[in-house]
This record gives sequence, structure tokens and C-alpha cells, in this order.
Amino acid sequence: MSNNEKHQLHSKVGEQLEEVFLFPYKVLLDPACGGDQHISLFINKKNRENIMCKIDAAIVNDNKINAIIEVEESGISPTKIFGKFYTSYFSSIYIRYVEEYNYSEKIGYFQLIDVSKTNEERSSKERQLKYIENEINKFINDNENSKIKSYTLLCYRNNSDIKKFVSIIEKYCKEINLTTASTL
Repeated sequence: MSNNEKHQLHSKVGEQLEEVFLFPYKVLLDPACGGDQHISLFINKKNRENIMCKIDAAIVNDNKINAIIEVEESGISPTKIFGKFYTSYFSSIYIRYVEEYNYSEKIGYFQLIDVSKTNEERSSKERQLKYIENEINKFINDNENSKIKSYTLLCYRNNSDIKKFVSIIEKYCKEINLTTASTL
């Protein structure tokens, strides 16, 4: 079974990101999303002690990371969701060979959680995820020095949710790049 067969939702998100984000943006994808290398985030510099996490995708503009994207197809526990966010929060750079991509001043963090296997009427998972999203945004708002300025969690039930997810990311990236350009 190929990586894309194992990670169908990741692959669909990767394809949609590449379709929507054209020049001047650069889409970085890990192998599950259709890329060719893991996207490891570090604190300050690249070495084994400083690696914090691996993310699924990132949107880069002007050699700065504008958006971090995570896709969860399984294991949607609060520990995993909070853990993915906080390890990215304390990172600051992605290094690929000789290319370096620092965090922009206003990063958006976007997480798509597959809840398609839960019973929509009987499960409390979506309410729990909304609570997590609110708590992470409170944390961001209470930490004005945070480079991550926005956290969006969207539940996946069908393919239309992928387009909605990528549309939210696209809107955020356009807004922060317009804001950044107008302050120069």
C-alpha cells in the first residue's frame, strides 16, 4: 500500500493546496500529502536537539512560513491535537538542505480533523474540538509575542470540507500578506 493510499485525506489536502496556492506562494508538503521530504520544525537551528515536530504542510511567501497545516486522520485525542499545536508554537524555522524558512510575524495554524467515522448525532467529539479551538485561541490572544496569530480547527466529514479548509487558509494568507505589504 502506497503512502498516498494510507493517507487519502492528506493527499487530497495536498492536491488542493497545490491547486490553489500558486506563485508567489510555495507549498511545502510532507510525503503523506504528496511531497518528497518531511517538514521538520526546529528551534533556532537545524540539529537533532532542536527538532520540535514534523508538520504535514506549510505555505511560504517571501521565504517566510505563513501557514502551518496539520491533517489528522486518526488518533484525534486532545493530547495529540494540543501537542501538535504547542510543538509548532515553540518552533521558529524550517530548514531544507540549504533553504531556510523562518516563521512570518503572523502565522496561521490550521488543523483538519477527520470525524467522518464518528456518529454526528451521538458523538461529543465535534463539541470537544470546538472547545479545544477556543482554548488555543485564548492562549494565542494572551501571548501577544506569539508569531502564531490564529488557530483554526475544522472537522472533516466529506470532500467539500477540504475545499472549505483550503479556502480558509487562502483567505488568511492573502490578508496577512496584504497587511504586511501595506506596513512596509
